[in-house]
Amino acid sequence: MPSPIDLRDPSAATLPAIGSWGSASSQRFHGGPRPLAGGGVRGRDEALVRPAHRPAHWPAGGVHKPLPLATVDLPSSGKASTRRGTMANFQFGPNGYNVNIRAQPYVNFFPGWDVHRLALSFEVHPHGDYAEDAPFLVSGTLWTHDMPNPASWIGVLHATSGPIGLKSFGTMLTLETVVTDQQLRGLEKMRAGADLTLRANLTLTALAEVKRWPVASDQEVIRIQHATWSDAITQLNAGAFVDVLIPITEVEDRATAARRIREAKTAIRDGRYEHAVTLARQALDAVREACDTVNVNARATSKKPADRDQEERWAVLTQSAYSLFSGAPHDDTGTTEHFTWTRADAVAAVATVAGLLARLEDLP
Repeated sequence: MPSPIDLRDPSAATLPAIGSWGSASSQRFHGGPRPLAGGGVRGRDEALVRPAHRPAHWPAGGVHKPLPLATVDLPSSGKASTRRGTMANFQFGPNGYNVNIRAQPYVNFFPGWDVHRLALSFEVHPHGDYAEDAPFLVSGTLWTHDMPNPASWIGVLHATSGPIGLKSFGTMLTLETVVTDQQLRGLEKMRAGADLTLRANLTLTALAEVKRWPVASDQEVIRIQHATWSDAITQLNAGAFVDVLIPITEVEDRATAARRIREAKTAIRDGRYEHAVTLARQALDAVREACDTVNVNARATSKKPADRDQEERWAVLTQSAYSLFSGAPHDDTGTTEHFTWTRADAVAAVATVAGLLARLEDLP
């Protein structure tokens, strides 16, 4: 049996499926830069590689140790992109110098009472005729990016350490804002289990500049992978996530079931909740066959519930889930034709089946 691989992006169709669901509850952006209705540009596909070590200037403290993104992210073409995303570029004078700022795939929370500090990290690189150690003040605002919700403003960004000095090498900058529990709940509902994409509208002010206009502005898109963001939310005690790994095996029907769980996660992300439940019901066939659920359940139902052994209770759970989820693909007159399925229903269905499938790993 091949070694299971922890998959956090259901678009990688050739890898094992993983279900990840949150108790607190997006859309990806792909393609080249495109103007947005509210100003700015839409980001590009990007492949992000795990850093070899933790940056030396990474801020200390907080309840969450920053986690890097997964090794590679697959764009819409299905092929791993080697391009890096766009970066904010601040130009000072037509023949002067510029400062590049690139967002890092980390997030850090500092907890409070219903209000928390959110810290984001950026790498700063100056180019051209700049003065070493020239002081710059960085400020801005933080918004959601490429998400279908009019409430896109999050908060004001500021550097708690004060101005930064330009160096001939890359330096780290930390910007913070304040987020409330209500904002976190809104973000979780909006991203719906996908990666979180934010936009920082930044302004650089050159405090010692006398030859050129001292202010420049630009935008930087920040993409935080689901695994990184959900881990931060969990450590903040603002939500809980359970990852279920379904290993790919040589048993054909179990491999098919794992593929259907991947497809069900995509269906949930696309808002096709009934279809997600249908896929979960189909994936349950592998469990029922491997565990002889029909016969074991028949034996169990002939007993009082308190007299059933563990195997029989698992069979009752599996058969009950099968019966409930069968309402999605069928429109029986007077019964299942009236069934409706919400996102929470679909998440519960897929998570249940994913857990039951994971139990098969210990079976022949």
